[in-house]
Amino acid sequence: MNQATMVQIGIIVIFIGFIIVFSSMFFSAKRTAGGTAGNIDEEGRTDKESRVKVGVVGLIGPVPFGFGSDKKMLVITMIIAAVMILLFFLLRLRFFS
Repeated sequence: MNQATMVQIGIIVIFIGFIIVFSSMFFSAKRTAGGTAGNIDEEGRTDKESRVKVGVVGLIGPVPFGFGSDKKMLVITMIIAAVMILLFFLLRLRFFS
């Protein structure tokens, strides 16, 4: 693969990411537009409490980092980070050797 092809693939992957993010926001808003998750009392609380778990993973060069709101999400983000760094080195060996 030449450099132009790699750039085109990168741009396509970025657009696919945007499409996934915006479609998930759309479907999430559509699902909650029908009403609240439960009855709201006078203090603004609902009778159905939910807990959101968040995990973030990324790379700065070949160094992975991750954050999680609980231990399970942190483990998941570290596994994803390990896969990302492995792919980084494999692709670097494949295309830049």
